[in-house]
Amino acid sequence: MAAAPPAIYINESSLVTENRVVIEEGRTLLPLRAIFEAMGQEVVWYADDRSITSGGIWLQIDNPTATVDGTEVTLDVSAKIIDNSTYVPLRFVAESLGKDVNWNGEQNRVDIMDKPATDIDETVVQEDIVDEEETLIDEEIVDENLTDDEADEDVVLEEIVEVDVVE
Repeated sequence: MAAAPPAIYINESSLVTENRVVIEEGRTLLPLRAIFEAMGQEVVWYADDRSITSGGIWLQIDNPTATVDGTEVTLDVSAKIIDNSTYVPLRFVAESLGKDVNWNGEQNRVDIMDKPATDIDETVVQEDIVDEEETLIDEEIVDENLTDDEADEDVVLEEIVEVDVVE
């Protein structure tokens, strides 16, 4: 007997679909509209070449190559039509839309979460402040070491930068 398909949660809300979840080659496939729309994406279907676009993603039925923001990606499992519905690989879609995907085998559950907002890298900010302070200090020293001719209003920044600063 095949294992039951996993429950799918997006930001702690259960994803309910009219169509079943499919497991193929160890990959979870979901109905295309259910997953994209649950993540706030609009889906465009192109019947002529059986492809879709949504959120910077391009997929084509039975094509192992997709694109994300113009970059080609090889899929473990292609998008496919099952019971007259288009199915797409869950992890690929969620991660391509910037989500975290976690599998909980004990609960047979997939959690898709927004990535936590990142704080500004304080190290970079600290370095920028230090650089600005050093620049100000260097300029003050340079100004003190200039002769009257060099301190003339017509001195350009490049000339000041090239002056050796003695500490």
